[in-house]
Amino acid sequence: MAEGQTAAIEIRGVAKRFGSVVALDDVSFTVQPGELFFLLGPSGCGKSTLLRILAGLERPDSGQIFFDGKDIAGLPPHERGAPMVFQNYALWPHLDIKENVGFGLVERKVPKAEIARRVAEVLRKVEMAGLEDRMPGQLSGGQQQRVVLARALVLNPRIVLLDEPLSNLDAKLRIEMRAEIEALHGNTDITFVYVTHDQAEALSLADRMAVMNRGQISALGVPRELYHRPPNAFCADFLGEANLIPGRVTRVEKDGVEVKTAFGVWCGVSPAGATPAAGSDVHCMVRPEGLQVMPRRQTGFNGFEAEIRSVRMSGSTVTLSLDASGAPVKATILNRSDLDLKAGMIVGWGVAVGNTVVMGKE
Repeated sequence: MAEGQTAAIEIRGVAKRFGSVVALDDVSFTVQPGELFFLLGPSGCGKSTLLRILAGLERPDSGQIFFDGKDIAGLPPHERGAPMVFQNYALWPHLDIKENVGFGLVERKVPKAEIARRVAEVLRKVEMAGLEDRMPGQLSGGQQQRVVLARALVLNPRIVLLDEPLSNLDAKLRIEMRAEIEALHGNTDITFVYVTHDQAEALSLADRMAVMNRGQISALGVPRELYHRPPNAFCADFLGEANLIPGRVTRVEKDGVEVKTAFGVWCGVSPAGATPAAGSDVHCMVRPEGLQVMPRRQTGFNGFEAEIRSVRMSGSTVTLSLDASGAPVKATILNRSDLDLKAGMIVGWGVAVGNTVVMGKE
């Protein structure tokens, strides 16, 4: 963020309880202007509660929230300039598309000519021009979702809040709508805060993300960094699949960490700002796709032998379940015609030191 620039959203120490259930526990982070920011986590982690607090539909028990440097705690939803896009479309069935999109402007007593101009402009943005006279029941799920987005964008907001907006769409349409949301965001300076439990959605779209667990921020950062260098086991396991190999740190150096494991002494890297101390118990995190068939140990790789328990082909890749000295390990490799792997074979494997992430045990 440039000097003097105010964060689009600043959340300071927000907490929320529902009876004995702690929904949010001292949550703090910022969202920069124009970011496509994701709140990601399993059901019950607090992400939707936090989004509803941002929208003004719930009140926090404590903490502060600022939009563009302004404390919005006392503002009702319609004065926050942050419309919410819900997973259920909530379109008025008796109004046509242009009337649904322009409804918020009518409520704000915007002149009719201005409403018509803004509605036509936003329908072009979401590729719905020419369908303005149709009723919601005449549209597909993807088209209805575009209308919901248009209804939020027509208000010229600085911030848009999205609550699992693609969850009601089939798999193919979700992928298509991801690309459309990305393109739409790229053509505006609007800050999007997007809630989902879908890791693929977040990893493919987010500028940054907060991974939530039990009402707290478990990890915060850009998707690539959180996937390849997760700061903890929860983040590693939630953002895809992870092999967690236990060990103990024997040496810490500037360029890496040495760990004694059941497979021998391994070397790895630690997440930024989370280097474990010598003597501490850790996990070596290895993504299944980081493993390679390696009959002989090579410099720069950690190696081990494992028996293949099962082989499952999925088109361009093959997923293997391995037994490494009694420890289950999963590997995903390219489906090569010259590599004929079968259950029962004992094979040498290797993983690059840079793909071996050493993290503390939780």
